[in-house]
Amino acid sequence: MNKEVIVAIIIGVALGIGGALYFSNSGSKSAPRPTNNTLSLNSVEITPKLTDKSKQLAQFSNLPAQEALLTKNQLTLTGKADEESILIAANRLEIVPLLVKKGAFTSEIRLKPGVNEIVLYESLKDREQLKILKLFYLEVAKESKPDSEATEEADILKDKLEAKVLELRNKPERVVSGEIKALSGKVLTLLEKGSAQKITVEPEITDFSEVSGYSLNPITYEDLSKGDTVTAFISDIGGDKISYTLYREPELTIAAGKVSNIDDKDYQITLIDFDKSSYGADIETSTIQKLFDSKSKKVQKSGFSKLEIGQRIFARLIGTPEAYSIAEYLIID
Repeated sequence: MNKEVIVAIIIGVALGIGGALYFSNSGSKSAPRPTNNTLSLNSVEITPKLTDKSKQLAQFSNLPAQEALLTKNQLTLTGKADEESILIAANRLEIVPLLVKKGAFTSEIRLKPGVNEIVLYESLKDREQLKILKLFYLEVAKESKPDSEATEEADILKDKLEAKVLELRNKPERVVSGEIKALSGKVLTLLEKGSAQKITVEPEITDFSEVSGYSLNPITYEDLSKGDTVTAFISDIGGDKISYTLYREPELTIAAGKVSNIDDKDYQITLIDFDKSSYGADIETSTIQKLFDSKSKKVQKSGFSKLEIGQRIFARLIGTPEAYSIAEYLIID
C-alpha cells in the first residue's frame, strides 16, 4: 500500500464516514461566526472623567466584533477625533500613535497569526478612554490542484478528502486559545478562561505552526508541551472538536497603564494597568524606548532617565509574569 493511499485512509478516518456523507450532501454553506466570549485580559473601558461637550471623544468606525475571526492580516482603524486628541494603538508587536487630520484618522494595524489584543487609547484634555479589541487572525491555507489524471479509486478519494480538509481548515467554526494543561494521545486539554476544553488533533493532518512575529514557522505535534499557550481553530465533526490548524503562541503581553515605581539600581519599573494589574519588568539594553511629545505630536527617542512615576505608558512585555522584560515602551510627555 503506497503512501498516498495511507494518507487518504487516515484523512477518511479523521473525518468519519458519517461526517464525510454529511459534508458531501450539505453544499457550500458558510461557516458560522465564532461564538467565544470575550477573552480580553484588559476588558475595562474608561468612562470619561468630565462631561465637557466642547470636546468630543474619538469615534471609531467599523471595528470588528470582539473575538472576530479574520483572514486578512491588516486591520484598518478609521474614525473621527478632535485634533487635540492623543490617540495610541498598541498590540503585542508594535505601538503607534494615530495622526488626526481635519478631524479624522485612518491607520493600518498589521495582525499576527493567532491572538491579537489591540489597545486603543485616547487622551483629550482631562478625559481619556480605552478600548481593548481581541481578534483572531487565521492565515488561510492555499488550495492545491487535485491530480486531474488520477484514475485509481484511492487517488480520487484522497483528492476529495484533502479538498474537504482544506475547506475545514480555512473555515473553522470557532477558536479556542489557552494554555495546554494536558496531552493524552491526540487530545489536548486547554485552559480557557478557567474552563478545561478538550481538543482533538490529527498529527498526520493538522498543520502545527509557531508564531514568530508576523510569520509562521512549521512545528510538529511532538514539539508541543504542557504549559505552552496555543490557539486552535476548531471544526465540529460529529460532535468532536477537531483542530486542523493550531498555532503555538509566543510569550508576549501588551500593558497599558501608568508607571508606579522606578528601580534605578536594577533598571526595573512597575506598571499599573488599567484593570489594576501590576507588572514588574526589566528594561534591557535592547529595549526600544520612545516618548510621544503631546505638543508636537511626534515620537522621539527616550531613555531610562526620562521615566517618571505617574506617566502614562504602553509597553510590550516578553516572557512570563515571573520574569517580564520590556521589548518596547512608549511614554506620553
